[in-house]
Amino acid sequence: MDKRLAIGLLIFGLAAGLAAADELKIGYVDFERVALNSPQIAEGKAQLDEEFRPRNEALEIEEQRLQDMEDRLLRDAAVMTEAQEQAMERELRSLRRQVQRDREDLVDEFNFRLNEVQQEVEKEIEGIVRRFADDNGFDVILVTHVLYVSERIDITDQVIEILRRENAGEPAQ
Repeated sequence: MDKRLAIGLLIFGLAAGLAAADELKIGYVDFERVALNSPQIAEGKAQLDEEFRPRNEALEIEEQRLQDMEDRLLRDAAVMTEAQEQAMERELRSLRRQVQRDREDLVDEFNFRLNEVQQEVEKEIEGIVRRFADDNGFDVILVTHVLYVSERIDITDQVIEILRRENAGEPAQ
């Protein structure tokens, strides 16, 4: 189903429900903004940076070794025998491929782990939003892909504040 059609049906349903309900309490959360401002995601990224730092540093050493070899080949090619030059070029190609594969593997693994962290935090955010909605009598909470939201129903800042308090070990209020 097209997102716009689904949103239109949702809004139509809400409007129809307003006529039947005494008062419908609606809230809105910009999920993307919450995720970007979540201290949990920032901490997760910092932990991943620390976890992957040794492998990245080792890879940087190999990249520097590759650069040094390329520089040496350019500098010394004129005094090398053809066999020496060809051997060094083969070694360079092999090292270049290995470094490229290692870099791609590192990036893929980092992104995979980052995605895991983000999914964990998103589940936590969903729980906080549900708890906030229950505690404050909301009937509907809309998220992110909404054309317009009044500041009156935007609870994004409150959700971010709860995330910050919980991350700091403070009790949720």
